[in-house]
Amino acid sequence: MKRDSPWMQTPFFLAGAPKSGTSTLARLLQQHKQIHIPSKKELFYFDFNYEKGFSWYSELFKGIKPDQLPGDCTPWYMSWPQAPERIARTFPNAKIIFILRDPVSRTWSHFWHDYRSLYLDLKCTPASYLLSREDPRRIRACSYYGRQLSHWLTLFDPSQLMLVSTHWLSRDPAALCNSILSFLGLAASKSWLRELPKERLMMGQRPRPWRVRQLARLQSKLDGETFNKVSSLLRRHPKLHRRFFYHDGAMPIPSNDRETLEKLYQEDQRQLQSLTGVDMTVHEGPVFINQSSSLIQLTRKSTPKTSGHFAA
Repeated sequence: MKRDSPWMQTPFFLAGAPKSGTSTLARLLQQHKQIHIPSKKELFYFDFNYEKGFSWYSELFKGIKPDQLPGDCTPWYMSWPQAPERIARTFPNAKIIFILRDPVSRTWSHFWHDYRSLYLDLKCTPASYLLSREDPRRIRACSYYGRQLSHWLTLFDPSQLMLVSTHWLSRDPAALCNSILSFLGLAASKSWLRELPKERLMMGQRPRPWRVRQLARLQSKLDGETFNKVSSLLRRHPKLHRRFFYHDGAMPIPSNDRETLEKLYQEDQRQLQSLTGVDMTVHEGPVFINQSSSLIQLTRKSTPKTSGHFAA
């Protein structure tokens, strides 16, 4: 692919997973003077906007300084079927960072994010969505870390991939960021990180039941295009949004839904632990995949370098 851009340096990628702390991590890394992450963090080039061309992508980094490393923080890349190959074709030497959260909590958070953002049918419940065969919003699909990483490993050397956990980000964000700087080959001075996250990570918003029922009735009466305009208005105006959703905490996971999700991801979690050798849900520290792993060798031999689908 021809790359005619004002910056020719290979960017690093914070490629996922969604609802795992990517926004918080991007805000922290933006404080380093040698990192340039566009103000619009999620660029969606290698997934939704690829047809717009590389010139469109390069314009998103307008204003980057010669001594800065560009960063693309789009969490959908990890699970998007075509994204790994597109990145590998364009930037074969790129370094990729994945931040992983407990898959059950991530999926639950993703469902309620899309629900309160009015992307879902407001009459649906977590159980009805999570047990259905279809997954149009890729809520379940984004938590299959093992199979997704196996696909990335067919295209990138393991030394180019770094895994960190949401648990570590919440416990010691400064140590995590310094570890990422080391991975990227950047210096970490004592004073570079000026602000640490003040808000509690993974804060959610609970629905106000009777008002959401009113909104659901409105959704059933309006055509899709008209309701999309209503939902867009609510998303842009927090005061209006608070009429329908409490902004003081996340929805707890009922035990039966937790059990369902644990069974759903059990096999994939075994695959992930085979790749990493650790439990990524509670691990504190950087994780680099063992290059001599027999599973990696098997994956490279058996997986063709073509776009696959990760949805279950």
